[in-house]
Amino acid sequence: MGAAIFLLIGIATLLVGAWQGWTTARFVQRASTATGHVVTATAHPAIEFRAAGGAVIRYRQNGMGARPVGTPVRLIYDPADPAGTATAGGFWQLWFPVLGPLLLGAAFVAVVVFGVGIRIRSSRY
Repeated sequence: MGAAIFLLIGIATLLVGAWQGWTTARFVQRASTATGHVVTATAHPAIEFRAAGGAVIRYRQNGMGARPVGTPVRLIYDPADPAGTATAGGFWQLWFPVLGPLLLGAAFVAVVVFGVGIRIRSSRY
């Protein structure tokens, strides 16, 4: 029973990672690039850039860490919605949401495939 649960969790997590990978790859294919600049030196800095149409866009970048004001940042965004889709164009910002579920799902499946004993005990007294 425990192995079946681990296998289901692993497969579900792998499917989430595959979906994330597919959507990220599609986003990257149609995205435009720009160079933005940090405007607030916080752990989740505000970044400002000029989109292809000339509009100045400001958004908050999660997970980038504090950088000095004025630091240039390579960005990627969907031209149809630059304010809603802009993100730092680095490998980790784009692909960590894909790699996390894939690695976690692979670990759950590996536990079952390589026969690590799993026992889920009930809390009966």
